[in-house]
Amino acid sequence: MKQRLFKVQALVFCMATIGLTSCGIDMPKEVPSSFETMTVKKQDITMPMKFSAKMKGKADVTITPQVSGQLMKIMVNEGQLVHQGQTLFVIDSRNAQLDLEAAQANLDAALANENSAKLEYESNKNLFDKQIVSRYMLDNSANAYRQAQASVAQARASVNRAKVNLGFCTITAPGCRP
Repeated sequence: MKQRLFKVQALVFCMATIGLTSCGIDMPKEVPSSFETMTVKKQDITMPMKFSAKMKGKADVTITPQVSGQLMKIMVNEGQLVHQGQTLFVIDSRNAQLDLEAAQANLDAALANENSAKLEYESNKNLFDKQIVSRYMLDNSANAYRQAQASVAQARASVNRAKVNLGFCTITAPGCRP
């Protein structure tokens, strides 16, 4: 029991020593800071997020051009809603325009040739009626006139074809099929 009392006294002594020595320790002092402070407010924020996705149109349409050429303008963006008749692409139309001009020139030449053939036929018909030229000359001039008329028809068809090809240089959205 004596030993126990000794232990308690030693413990009290150590505690007193620690208590007395700790009173002399300086506590850190509060130092003023130069940091800016702000008040945090609660609010909603919008964060942009990107997702990969595959879009499927209401009606997907395959578009193939009727003429070949360099693509000059793309008038729509991928995935954009388009309406019937809206211009989608423009193909270089210079060659088609030149073809149209050449076809028009051929038509003008065919019309001039037709007029000459008609004049010759009418002249030979008058001369044949007066028995100045033979039937052979009249038939030849009639055939030349019909051939000139056929050339005019071909030239008109070429002009129409060239106009159609020129129109194919502007690709528009087709109508949707139900």
